[in-house]
Amino acid sequence: MSPAKSKAIWGLSKIILDDYNGQVPNTFDALESLPGVGHKTASVVMSQAFGYPAFPVDTHIHRLAQRWGLTNGKNVVRTEKDLKNIFPKKSWNKLH
Repeated sequence: MSPAKSKAIWGLSKIILDDYNGQVPNTFDALESLPGVGHKTASVVMSQAFGYPAFPVDTHIHRLAQRWGLTNGKNVVRTEKDLKNIFPKKSWNKLH
């Protein structure tokens, strides 16, 4: 594990203990404010831990969606938006 990743994990663990009483926060904003947590990771946590409909898109999914003609987005943000428009919300957690 890289030193930066280790530092981020230590930092977010401390914040969760100190600011959230040891509970993982359950909003995108709170999760994305933690060190080392971006939108994709926050989406996975929201989906898997809290059952919130989310559609995490990484570069692999982005490339596949382009190859399959599901998006012409130039980045994962646009691809996520396009995929959310194609698939019904109730299926997002299963699809990722």
